[in-house]
Amino acid sequence: MEKRIIEWTDEQVKNFWDYESQFPEKYFTYTYGERIVDEISPHLQGKKTVLDYGTGIGLLIPHLIKNNFEVTGTDFSHDSIELVNSQFKNENNFKGVYYIDDIMSIEEKYDVIFCIEMIEHVNDHYLDLTFQNFKKLLSEDGIIVITTPNDENLDENKVLCPGCHSVFHRWQHVKSWNTSSLEKAITNFGFKKEKIFTTFFHKATKVEKKSFLASMAAFVRKYVLQRKEVKSDISSIKAPHLVAIIKR
Repeated sequence: MEKRIIEWTDEQVKNFWDYESQFPEKYFTYTYGERIVDEISPHLQGKKTVLDYGTGIGLLIPHLIKNNFEVTGTDFSHDSIELVNSQFKNENNFKGVYYIDDIMSIEEKYDVIFCIEMIEHVNDHYLDLTFQNFKKLLSEDGIIVITTPNDENLDENKVLCPGCHSVFHRWQHVKSWNTSSLEKAITNFGFKKEKIFTTFFHKATKVEKKSFLASMAAFVRKYVLQRKEVKSDISSIKAPHLVAIIKR
């Protein structure tokens, strides 16, 4: 059986996320939306207008509205855009969700752009386009908040389609980011790092706590009982999420 690594087309990506949009509990912001806003809140002081770039089915939006931000969204899925606009149309601070190409014609500038769990999904072409759009959409003293999995091993999350024998990442990830590669990209695209850090977003889930404690226990066993080098073992204990706060 010949296997091939899938090369995602625009249509395939749209079909994938149109299907996944039926299951909000699978989205990152379903679990972490409130925690993200809470953890980033010190950097949001004095900010008013927010753009949720790659909003998906809008699970970050209620947490932003609750904190009195004027919220606009953008996405590439027309199905998701229609769903979110319908859901929040009666909220005073909701300014609508637009197709990514359309948001550029509005000529608005935003104090904060959230880009949550998106950059791991885009190839080099769309990554370049995303940062070009950021430059046009961000106000002069605005910030961009980016989150992405921290140093993900993409191969560990690959699955096989039993029909076409294509191998693909189960969440359509195409890139893995770490602190170094993210900072390099930020600089290359002409932005400045305000802060980059790894996090559990305050409260780790039960699964994360179990994983972290298991890693710590393994580290202690190796170091204390076998007297292994600390440096080689401690690198395996890491927070699962990477956050960058950047500016012009």
